[in-house]
Amino acid sequence: MYRRRILLAPGAKPVVRIQRTRLVKGYATEVPPSATGTLPPPPAAPKKKRGVFRRTLLYTSIFAGTFYGGSTLVALNSDRYHDFFVESVPGGEALMEIAADQGWDKVPLSSIPQKTIDATKDTYNKLSSSISSATPSTTTKPGEQPSLADRARKASQTIITKVQRNPNAPDYSQVGKQTEQKPFQFSEGVSELVKEVEVALRDAVPKSAGAIGSKSGSESRSEVSKKQEEPLPEYEKEWTPPKGKQLYTGPPLPIGFEPPPGYVLPPPPKKESKEEKKDALPSLAPKLNASEPVIAQLAKTIDSLAAFVQSNPVALASAQGVLSAAQGDLEKLGERLESAKAEERKKLEKKLEEQAKEYEDKLLGIEMEGKERLDKQEEDWKGVFEDEKRKIIAAYRQKLEKELETQGEIINQRLKEEVTAQGIELQRRWIRDIKVRVETERAGRLAKLDSLSTSLKKLERTTADNATYLDQNIRIHGLLSALRATVRQALEGNERRGFRDELRVLRNVAGESEGGEVLDGLLKSQVPDEGVEPRADLVEWFTTSVAPSVRKAALVPDTSAGVLSHLASYIFSSLRSTPAPSLASSGKDPMSVLSRAEYYLSLKDLDSATREVNQLEGWPKRLVKDWLDAARKRLEVEQALEVVQTGATLASLLVL
Repeated sequence: MYRRRILLAPGAKPVVRIQRTRLVKGYATEVPPSATGTLPPPPAAPKKKRGVFRRTLLYTSIFAGTFYGGSTLVALNSDRYHDFFVESVPGGEALMEIAADQGWDKVPLSSIPQKTIDATKDTYNKLSSSISSATPSTTTKPGEQPSLADRARKASQTIITKVQRNPNAPDYSQVGKQTEQKPFQFSEGVSELVKEVEVALRDAVPKSAGAIGSKSGSESRSEVSKKQEEPLPEYEKEWTPPKGKQLYTGPPLPIGFEPPPGYVLPPPPKKESKEEKKDALPSLAPKLNASEPVIAQLAKTIDSLAAFVQSNPVALASAQGVLSAAQGDLEKLGERLESAKAEERKKLEKKLEEQAKEYEDKLLGIEMEGKERLDKQEEDWKGVFEDEKRKIIAAYRQKLEKELETQGEIINQRLKEEVTAQGIELQRRWIRDIKVRVETERAGRLAKLDSLSTSLKKLERTTADNATYLDQNIRIHGLLSALRATVRQALEGNERRGFRDELRVLRNVAGESEGGEVLDGLLKSQVPDEGVEPRADLVEWFTTSVAPSVRKAALVPDTSAGVLSHLASYIFSSLRSTPAPSLASSGKDPMSVLSRAEYYLSLKDLDSATREVNQLEGWPKRLVKDWLDAARKRLEVEQALEVVQTGATLASLLVL
């Protein structure tokens, strides 16, 4: 019979594994009575040494298949594991793309066992039907009369192991118990062969009893019948069968057979004469004991027949040739059985492999077809579901509209009643409120008239204050405008310009608190007529003329030095390096003072630069006198204008 097993790995196509179990007809489940009750164990096959590389490759393949298959199933049902499997595992992204293309993510896990069972049943039924239809059968022509050896060979061919389908799948662990309980039975061909051998042995006795072996079969049969018709001995006549049984008087039964139910055989006659020593016939059982169990049983049966024939010395000579021929035929029959088994096994294995491949292809086709059908059925179900959904939505919407309409009518009716009641109540409240407000209005109008007169007086005072503030703001605005004009004319020009007119206008607008005294002192001087040097001119004057002259005269000791001192100072100062403008040098020597002054000028701090230059003494002091006067004039004008701007800012803040 066949048993199959479907191995469905996660995310893989189904593979059918076929296991073959061989049942030998006639002796696979039965043991002859003479046997010990169990079949001899088959010789153990030599164990093949498996290499380390092959074993490692096998285990690695199994582990990889299990891991990737199981991970694919888990990734289809878990988003976190899906991200890990796609990003970290090699080949995980490709497997998930294949699973998505095949639609495995839409297949529920609960349907896989049922599909596996259905596929197993279909494959099992197809394999069983194909094997049962391919079982060979042997037939003989009706016109031929085969010989004893041919019939034995044909009977042996029917005993050849055949693979049969057993849908009930018996438990093979009970084979040993069945062999102990059931008696041995030959197959149909072997039973006929045994009967023919017994008839041939019985026919050989009358043929060898004559002087010449040319008597016909009819004479031998007549002698046998005469022998059977001889009267029974005296003790048999006196023997009585048991109660309920009858004495069997029919033709002699073959060896090993029992009379029909209700009959009993008479006891054998007692022989007083001693048996003479007879020639021993060849024994077949020891020689054929290692062959097939059926052949061994047949040999034992022939040996029992030989023992029966050996009691007849007349048929002993002719039986030896028959037994020798039977021995040779049985040995050839055993060899033929072994070769037939091997050939049949190879053919069956080849055929099973071809059928397995064919059914695998068919299973794949059926699986794809079933998948297409499922997809189509799913689409149909989706369409039906959408139609039903639309119908249900339409019906529910219609029902909802009716309920809304009914509820709306009820609510509108309630609202009308409530609005009517509230209108009546509001009318009552309005009447009361109007009466109260009229009385209040009468009393409040007089109070409003008093408040209006008070507000008019406050408005007059506020208007006068605003006029004062406006005049003050206008004066301050004029002051700031005159100040900006004076600054633009005196300080922001690129050349030296007079600014007496602008300064006079500024003095007329400014009061004593906005720096009027400072402006008066500035107007009495000649600076407004001459103007002041621009800041850029002062810086350029200092860097190009004043500073180099001071550096050349920096080594002159005092004001009474001679020409040689000036010449030496000029020479040595040219050899000295000019320091960069910085505050690093804190000394009072001319070079340090010039460095600090240049640094302040680079920062546009004319006041600090002037203070540094004013520290010079001797010849450097004389050289920078003109520059100091021009810088002081500019600083005086800037300071006066800053005082006026500060006073104007303070006045504007006081106005606010």
